[in-house]
Amino acid sequence: MKNANELPKYDGSKLINLTFQYLETKLIYTALELNIFNYLETGKSIDELAKSLHLDKKNLEYFLKSLVSMDYIKYENGIFENTEETNYFLNEKSNMYLGENLLYWKDLTNIDNIHDLLKNGADRDNANKDNGSDFFDFRSMGRGARNSMYLGRVQGFVKLMKSLFDENKSIKVLDLGCGSGVLLVEIAKNFPNAKCTLIDQAQVINFTKDVIAENKVEDRVEVEVGDFNTYIPTEKYDLIITSGVLDFVKDMDNMSDKIYNSLDDEGYLYVSTHQMNDDFTKPKNFILGWLSGNLNGLDILKPESLVMESLNKYSLVEVEIENHPRTIFKKGNINE
Repeated sequence: MKNANELPKYDGSKLINLTFQYLETKLIYTALELNIFNYLETGKSIDELAKSLHLDKKNLEYFLKSLVSMDYIKYENGIFENTEETNYFLNEKSNMYLGENLLYWKDLTNIDNIHDLLKNGADRDNANKDNGSDFFDFRSMGRGARNSMYLGRVQGFVKLMKSLFDENKSIKVLDLGCGSGVLLVEIAKNFPNAKCTLIDQAQVINFTKDVIAENKVEDRVEVEVGDFNTYIPTEKYDLIITSGVLDFVKDMDNMSDKIYNSLDDEGYLYVSTHQMNDDFTKPKNFILGWLSGNLNGLDILKPESLVMESLNKYSLVEVEIENHPRTIFKKGNINE
């Protein structure tokens, strides 16, 4: 029985707040789709904004004041304007624009048909054809992820590489499944004597080439179109980058063998996985991010333990580096 003199056994605020978290997310998506944050780079009155966007003035005002309550925009003396942080992340003119990434994941994680999928299941054989390549727009994924990688991930990667290699050393680097190519581009920028090669699918590479050209490193970055599941150059590399790709590989043992053979005896393998546990219950963000794909029949993601077991089987052993657990590997003794 409820008791007014004592608190409940558990805090229910997490559940109560779900409604408002969902609503806030919906409002941000809508503002991005309507380009509202682009218009509010400088202050606008409701009359100016409604006319420019061809929207109902009264309802637009309610909408904007909701964004004000969420601290995404400011309102003073009848003028609406982005906050500095919103201008930095949600205005398309900013070089740190994250809106494209947010809208990409909005579409990818859509589960509006969840009732039907739970009742009727999915066409799993068709969904997993070609390792699920038909399900993803890899080009949009790369475009969207590019700026989000500079929220700390790229900076941490470059710092780690500088702890492994002298900045003036001549190194050969291979990036498998490069996406936007940001990691390899930063290697080229920070290690002027590096010779870099990247491999990815045709639908991704054109955007990758744009990133390479924008950063003016075309002379030191070679682009190869292909599926690294079946092809890895036989040259020896000082560094092989596998960022978010090994847990999608069809035959992980075959991949480990190829990596071992392509890695210089003193070279390093950089590994970043989705860190899925064996039960596929953690980490939350990746479980939720993959839910739509899984419900629609995709079964291609591997647990991290399987990736690590395969690397170890082929004598690729972890290098203990503080604050970088299970990130850097080197060749061990093949007879161990």
